Amino acid sequence: MRGLNYHHLYYFWVTARLGSLRAAAQRLHLAPQTMSDQIKLLEERLHHPLFERQGRRLVLTVEGHQVFAYASRMFAIGEELASLFDGKRQGSWPAFRIGITDALPKRLVQQWLSPLFAQQPTLHLSCQEGPITRLLGQLSVHELDAVLSEVAYSAGLDVQARSYPLLRTQVAFFAAPGLLAQSELPFPACLGELPLLLPDPEHPLHAQLLGWLHDQGITPWVRAEIRDSGLMQVMAEAGDGVMPAPAQMAMPLARRHELQLLGECGDLHSEVFLILPGQRNPHPAAEALLRHAEQG
Repeated sequence: MRGLNYHHLYYFWVTARLGSLRAAAQRLHLAPQTMSDQIKLLEERLHHPLFERQGRRLVLTVEGHQVFAYASRMFAIGEELASLFDGKRQGSWPAFRIGITDALPKRLVQQWLSPLFAQQPTLHLSCQEGPITRLLGQLSVHELDAVLSEVAYSAGLDVQARSYPLLRTQVAFFAAPGLLAQSELPFPACLGELPLLLPDPEHPLHAQLLGWLHDQGITPWVRAEIRDSGLMQVMAEAGDGVMPAPAQMAMPLARRHELQLLGECGDLHSEVFLILPGQRNPHPAAEALLRHAEQG
């Protein structure tokens, strides 16, 4: 079978990304007709049209979307390779692209990422937040080097990856002083009188917290279910409800949000995992995070 012409594939890929043949030609310093001819040769090789025109716009066909997905993986790996050896030549690390799930407390994330600059002052970080499924998808196509998540990688997902624990700590409850004054009951009984801010139902702690409250004989008043940890902290600071968080967040929450610790749940734990791609050597920054976790 005749192989692909990767120049043709690259011209197609740039055109698909920009959504315009003229814009792609300008980006690559080629004539639009030259670009069009090269893409037609690729379509002839693959025996399928890759674009269809809608007005003045070029839109990918079903086959075009498939080719674009493969091309994105291929060229991302190429960029990763170039970045890796550029970093080696300069004696520095390549850019570290890390995904962070919405639910992770940003103060914890900062405590892991900031020390990387002490080891590599010229390091460039690219941080993206989002749901775990989207971040794992980006990890699988080499758009990310690692993912920080409150859940470990599940082998049932169509992604080759592996998880490493970074943190395991008890869960605690925090609230604004004004809200605490509304209940005279001790912890945890006061949780039956005060409104609660819980993580959204997809968070692994959601069901565990409800189960723990049930075991304490508490019927919870769930005022809000929130995916974003930053929003939860702001709402707790405003007195909207009691929030759960890792126990080691007590000092940052008190200092930055004036939240007081109500008590800890001895049998509930919050966890954080570093998820790395399964068939690639770890980024040097990811290796540094793992060493830091091992040292405690």
